[in-house]
Amino acid sequence: MHQLAALYQEASRTDLPAQETLEAKYKLAEFIAAHPDGIYFNDALWDGLQRYALYADQDARFTREERDAAVAGERKLKDDQEERWRAYLILSDVVRDAGKTELGRKAGQLAIRCVRGISRERFGRNEELAKADIELSQWLLRP
Repeated sequence: MHQLAALYQEASRTDLPAQETLEAKYKLAEFIAAHPDGIYFNDALWDGLQRYALYADQDARFTREERDAAVAGERKLKDDQEERWRAYLILSDVVRDAGKTELGRKAGQLAIRCVRGISRERFGRNEELAKADIELSQWLLRP
């Protein structure tokens, strides 16, 4: 956690030149991606229990507003629990801002590995994951 905090602090600095900021963000995302079940991941929730606990989209007892709020809360929990998704989001910003540089390509390759490493059954967002995979793959193939 100390290493993550230091990397996050470096990536959040506003006094760095743009290139150094991008490199710091890449290092943060690389660290998060390298620890896919050790930072935010709550193994007790993912070990089958979460599938039973997260059911707001199917609960008929809720009003529409209650269901929408519960589904949004469950979506946030899933997003917060998935390190590869968090790394992908950081890396997609690096890709966008770095462009077709060595860092941009490296970030694109790692972002694809992150997207492909996410359990679609457990995480959801299947369309977004597929779209991200395709867009990043095509971006890397372009000169």
